[in-house]
Amino acid sequence: ELQQYLPNYRAQVNEVNDKLRELEINFSLTFQKAARWTQKTLFILNVGLVLIFVGIAIWLSQQVFKQLSRSIEGERSALRHAAKVAQEANEAKSMFIATMSHEIRTPMNALIGMSELLDETRLTAEQREYIDTIHSSGHSLLLLINDILDFSKVESGYLELDEINFDLEKMILDIIQLMHSKAESRGDELLVDYSYDCPQYFIGDSGRIRQILINLIGNAIKFTEQGHITVHVTHAELSEERVQLSIAVEDSGTGIAKQDQQKIFEVFTQADGSTTRRYGGTGLGLAISKRLMNLMGGEISLSSDVGQGSTFSITLPLKLGVRPEDANSGELTGLRALVVDDYAPNRKIFEAQLNAFGIDTLVVEDAYEALDRLYHAEHQGQPFDLLLTDQNMLNMDGLSLVKALQHDNPECKTPLIVVLSSSGHRGDLQSFQQAGAAGYLTKPVERKLLYKFLSTVVGYAGKADAPFVTRELLINSDDKSEEQRFVASAFSGTVLVAEDILPNQIVIRNLLQKLGLDVDIVADGEAAVDAYRMGQYDLILMDIRMPVMDGFEAAVRIRELEIEQGNTHRIPIIALTADVLASTRQQSEQVGMDGFIAKPFKQEEVIEALIPYLAPGISAMNKSPSEPLNSPSVVQATAVNIPHLDLMRTQLDSYFEEFINAYLNDTQVIVESLPGLLKAEEFSELQRLVHGIKSSSLNAGANHFSEMAKALEDAAKRQDRAQFFDSFTEFFDEFKRVREVLVEYSAQHSINVTGGQQ
Repeated sequence: ELQQYLPNYRAQVNEVNDKLRELEINFSLTFQKAARWTQKTLFILNVGLVLIFVGIAIWLSQQVFKQLSRSIEGERSALRHAAKVAQEANEAKSMFIATMSHEIRTPMNALIGMSELLDETRLTAEQREYIDTIHSSGHSLLLLINDILDFSKVESGYLELDEINFDLEKMILDIIQLMHSKAESRGDELLVDYSYDCPQYFIGDSGRIRQILINLIGNAIKFTEQGHITVHVTHAELSEERVQLSIAVEDSGTGIAKQDQQKIFEVFTQADGSTTRRYGGTGLGLAISKRLMNLMGGEISLSSDVGQGSTFSITLPLKLGVRPEDANSGELTGLRALVVDDYAPNRKIFEAQLNAFGIDTLVVEDAYEALDRLYHAEHQGQPFDLLLTDQNMLNMDGLSLVKALQHDNPECKTPLIVVLSSSGHRGDLQSFQQAGAAGYLTKPVERKLLYKFLSTVVGYAGKADAPFVTRELLINSDDKSEEQRFVASAFSGTVLVAEDILPNQIVIRNLLQKLGLDVDIVADGEAAVDAYRMGQYDLILMDIRMPVMDGFEAAVRIRELEIEQGNTHRIPIIALTADVLASTRQQSEQVGMDGFIAKPFKQEEVIEALIPYLAPGISAMNKSPSEPLNSPSVVQATAVNIPHLDLMRTQLDSYFEEFINAYLNDTQVIVESLPGLLKAEEFSELQRLVHGIKSSSLNAGANHFSEMAKALEDAAKRQDRAQFFDSFTEFFDEFKRVREVLVEYSAQHSINVTGGQQ
């Protein structure tokens, strides 16, 4: 019975299974749809959340950026304000320095100037002693003022450096010469060990280098008694155009303890308080020197031990300067020389210098050894040609050696004897000359001067009328005749001086009148402008800081008046001021001034400034007094600056004739070629040629001709044919006047002129 129901049950179970399977499929499909929907929904939610977070991040970033921008702008504003404050502070410092410089130097100018004037009057011995004290104290105070002002300039960042060509060896020798008497009074010997292979000419701020060396050498003398100070100069090559210059100032003085060596470069500091009181000084010198070396890219260092002396060394990278042609050492090459000096550093220096001249040199340390060497050299058939001896030596001095050679050693051939003494005393020259020496020089000796000295001694050898060769003879042989020395003391013209300080008025009036000038004085710039408008002046000396109207404004107004009045002559205006800042000098040029004299001034500085404008004509120097002053020579002399020509003749020596002929010949050829080039409108070539005339004419002293060449150069540059043509006739006539003056000048000085003849 059950079996008959089984098929039905199976059919029902199968039907249930089918329905379950269908339900399972439907559930699976439904679940898949739900999963896909959920996934899509979650994706959308995730994207939405991401976008929300991105939006929030962007908003936060914007807020942060705005805050940063506000902070940065605030910082910028603060920096701008700080920069403005710093600039104002620097300007205030600069103004303070300029004001202090002017206010201090102005009375110092009067103090020193009036003491110099008083010194020229009749005084008792006691009064002259007082005046000398005032004068030396004034200069000492001026040095102190300069130190303080220099330090202020360095601290404010206002110190400017110059780049000029200078002769380092001559500078050092000049400093040694300046300090020689002070060193001698303390029993010190000053030596210069200038390496024979070290360059002599450099480009740099020679004034600041000189200031540093004066300080170092002065300190060495101050702290050394009965010893030596040696200046060693060497170099190391950096490139073809630059070298690392090394200068060491070595002394045998008291020395400096290790713990004090660093602080001496600090402001107002010396080794200790007692030293400051004992030796004086502000303690600014080394501090300024260190800062100056830093500004110039160099370094200063110290090596010292107590009781063993000190060595201050400076190293400085410098450009090589313009070198003149090396002296021809042919006259001395091959000679044999014996040097006797009891001081080892001197022997080393002279041996190096003489060997560099091509002289076979032997050095000995005392006179007895020198006599022995001379005797053996004579008997070996190799006698010495030169004997260089010191004077102050132990056992036998130089004078006794000379006498012994001339009188006590007849079997020896006497060489040419020259004396190189560390300390010249009155009567030495006559004593050595009478004893038979050929020449005498005081040490230290510059290489060029030593070469010239020895060459002159050798050149006069054997001549009956041979002079006793001295430094003065060498200097006077450089064509420095009486007429050239006269140039500096004979001027002509009327000078207007604008100066508000009465003592300064007295000083400058006295100085100018002694130079042969007529002088009018006013007390402010406005009065100077009025005086210029009403009078006829050849030159104006203009103080800068004056009441009512300062010198700058007055100079501008005078230049405006020249234009308004149609004046063809531009009156020279020279600043006369105690304000020595470089910016002041620059401003004086900008307002139309032609020169700059710093107070307190020296007579030679005033003369140098006046020579280009007020120097006398040819007749005043070279003609007899009976010749009329209105002769053609005097009129033509205005075409050439004769004092400048005298200077060129002195500097060029035997090459002056070649220079004059080359200038006249080249200029003649160029002038004759200009019309053809103008016709062909070769303006670039015209510009090049007249530019050459412009520069070469300045060397020849033809200043006005040079200015005319400058005008032609400008016309050629603008390709202004009409202007060039209009100016050429006057240009050609001026060249004829220049040529006439140069030919006449050359004839007066026995110079053969072959160039530039018509």
